[in-house]
Amino acid sequence: TNMIEEKRNELFDVYRKWEKELKGKCPELINKQYSHPYYLHIPDNWYQSTYRILIVGEEGHGEKKFDLSIEEAQEFNRKYLLSQIDPEQLDKNDRYKRNGSSFWRRIRSIAQLMKNNGSSYSITWTNLDMIHRSAKNGNCKLKKKDRKALHDTDIKILSKEIDILRPTHVVYFGWYGISLEKELPDVFTRLYPNGLGDDSQWKDEKMAKFRESGIWHIFTYHPSWGYRQKRNDNGKGYEDKVLDQISETLTPGSSDVK
Repeated sequence: TNMIEEKRNELFDVYRKWEKELKGKCPELINKQYSHPYYLHIPDNWYQSTYRILIVGEEGHGEKKFDLSIEEAQEFNRKYLLSQIDPEQLDKNDRYKRNGSSFWRRIRSIAQLMKNNGSSYSITWTNLDMIHRSAKNGNCKLKKKDRKALHDTDIKILSKEIDILRPTHVVYFGWYGISLEKELPDVFTRLYPNGLGDDSQWKDEKMAKFRESGIWHIFTYHPSWGYRQKRNDNGKGYEDKVLDQISETLTPGSSDVK
């Protein structure tokens, strides 16, 4: 089989083992008060793209089935993402309606930036907390003890996704220090040099970027942050700065991915 199939199988295998471990270790998260885990899909052109951008959200949103299979969750992820950034690739019946939220507006801006750059690129998306509280509206964030339980598995799922996908960029749309510390300790140490209370790396700019093991990690506030600040520009200045952060990593020589 070709590389993409091999990698998809490898990822699927990891997801299966992780799900099994999750059911054993924190069965309290596997019920209808919570969502199914957000399993990502590796796009067809991922490995041959010059730039491979993994978007990491904080958690999903809304009311979700808790017992969706891995395949169904991946298929949802694939169709939903394409519906937002490249709907032409899907049959009309397979398209979800355009999501106007600040989260998806930012992803579309990143896709546009990459298109304008001219190099081949691919985008996919996962979440730092792969399970969220299932709620129609209102707070979907996990309580602290649930978040700790979720990341207490031996398999560190975000770390595995990054190992298998080898993105050139990991772009965080908001984050939780607790989750990051468990999932990516090396990245955590760069972002929090003096431990969890230390916001020196992003306090002024409200964002940070650095390379760890040849991969750009770009930390940004959640896309709704700028709008919630009631700034005159509704956060447009901040969103432009996010795109600049990514642009700066695309100049020749700044990436060791040729």
